[in-house]
Amino acid sequence: MRGSISIGFTFSSMTVKQIITSILLIFLLSSCFTIKPVEFIKAENMKTQKTDSAFEMTFDLAMHNPNNWSLRLSDLETQVTIDDKPLGKAALSKVIRLKRNSDFSLPVNAKASLSDLVNLSGLGIGLLFGNQTAVANIKGSMILKKFIFRRKVEFEYKEKIDGKFLQSLF
Repeated sequence: MRGSISIGFTFSSMTVKQIITSILLIFLLSSCFTIKPVEFIKAENMKTQKTDSAFEMTFDLAMHNPNNWSLRLSDLETQVTIDDKPLGKAALSKVIRLKRNSDFSLPVNAKASLSDLVNLSGLGIGLLFGNQTAVANIKGSMILKKFIFRRKVEFEYKEKIDGKFLQSLF
């Protein structure tokens, strides 16, 4: 007796049409779905704290989510400089959910060593000679996510800071 064993998998024409339609639908939806970068409003609540071996600056970044859907913000990394002199680096260790079309505040904690503070000594000399302002620069990147879509956003915010805050550094 002659027998045959057939092992195979065939797609029906309906299944192939469904797969192609699903792939096309995903591409069409992804081209319509764009993640707008969050908008910077201002840096607020700046505070400094010095210890024997380090310097810490905390502030809140007030921002706005202009998207019509909620997002997840992760992997925030920033570098803080004052008059182009590095003050410290900060990172966000947790994922934050941003509501759609809403304002929110990100607490940022920048840490610097005392050697970084020595680099800022030129600002202290400027304060003695009457220079009462400086420019703080917060530069970094963040990843915004929605479902399977993600976008890495680079940002840079500049803001003038007054002499009283500069004096609190020294």
